[in-house]
Amino acid sequence: MGYSEVAPSCLVQLPESKKSSPVLKMRSCCYTVACSEKIPLLSSACVEPLSGVKSKMPVVKGRVGEKSVNVLRDTGCSGTVVKKDLVSGNHFTGDFNVMLLINNTARKVPIAKIDVDTPYLKGLVEVQCLPNAVYDLTVGNVPGATAAENPDPSWQDHVQDAYAIMRRSQAKKAAE
Repeated sequence: MGYSEVAPSCLVQLPESKKSSPVLKMRSCCYTVACSEKIPLLSSACVEPLSGVKSKMPVVKGRVGEKSVNVLRDTGCSGTVVKKDLVSGNHFTGDFNVMLLINNTARKVPIAKIDVDTPYLKGLVEVQCLPNAVYDLTVGNVPGATAAENPDPSWQDHVQDAYAIMRRSQAKKAAE
């Protein structure tokens, strides 16, 4: 499929009432805008291919504080980025950083210090907080990060393990 072609599975019919509004609908392989023009989606970072083949993006499960998150190991990134809504107010440092994005635009973002526990990086980490980030946590080339092809194979979600043990303990007590 060429850049200007659209796969048949991308066809999206918008209701007549929506055609005049600036609607943007996402499908697995393209966006459909209000005028029904289809724009190919070129990033495999956002979706898995329609064929069901798993993406080759280095994405694993991890934790930000007590929250389970999807973690991308991005070797083209020089920092660590977290979705802003995963950070509570007391973790913001009051400082800001200017991020240079892939399209050569700059964005001023707040800095926070958060606890992360992932197969790529563990500990208290200074992060850039970006609203609407594609992944919950993006680990770039920062000190302490493992290589993208070498996540910690022994990593476990200790919070989930603790909840499972607690539930089993409660169930055992209830049965007695």
